Amino acid sequence: PVTSGAPVVFQAMEASMSLDMDGGSLHGNGNNGDLELRGRNTEVNLEAIRGVLHMQGDGLTARLVDVGGELQVEATLSNVVVDRAGDVVLKVDSGSVSIQQAAGAVKANITGADVHILDGMGPVTLEMDGGDGEVSWAVLSGEKESTLTNAGGKLTVRFSATVACRVDAKSTYGRIDNELPDVKVTEAFTSARGSVNSGYHPYVHITASGDIRLENARNTH
Repeated sequence: PVTSGAPVVFQAMEASMSLDMDGGSLHGNGNNGDLELRGRNTEVNLEAIRGVLHMQGDGLTARLVDVGGELQVEATLSNVVVDRAGDVVLKVDSGSVSIQQAAGAVKANITGADVHILDGMGPVTLEMDGGDGEVSWAVLSGEKESTLTNAGGKLTVRFSATVACRVDAKSTYGRIDNELPDVKVTEAFTSARGSVNSGYHPYVHITASGDIRLENARNTH
């Protein structure tokens, strides 16, 4: 294990690493082993981590790119950006979360933070309380359902033309705005259900206290 408050840099490693950092920064590119990090007020930039990556701490500013093994993050007052990963498990209390191009399942429990889970390829289980959420898929198939819940804010969910599924959405105190042709909204605009791109499975369950927007994904790349 390495304990440090100073900058730590590594490249092209083949080791299991354990780091405990107070302040400072961690910059790493390339590791074929597992990596465990505990940090406080630490800047983290990691890329090309082939093993499991476990990160926890307070006041983290983290950018995690190309994580091959399971990614687990547990943090408070932290800003976390993930770009290209396998399975992702996050628990974040206050801050912001952005996950792009996750190839596997995403499980996120987020309190008091905005969340963007974009261009995913697997099921998403999102539990939010506070902040606004945005979820989109590049592809989605199989039988595993997705459940998106925001107990204290809005949810925007986008579906690309390559996503086939069924939607079941309910807004407790807001309204549902929908542009998906085969999804029908009730007269009170509080619930909606139907097929997306002629799909029957998997189901995507959406519940929010605030407004819900169901949209076609637009190609912005």
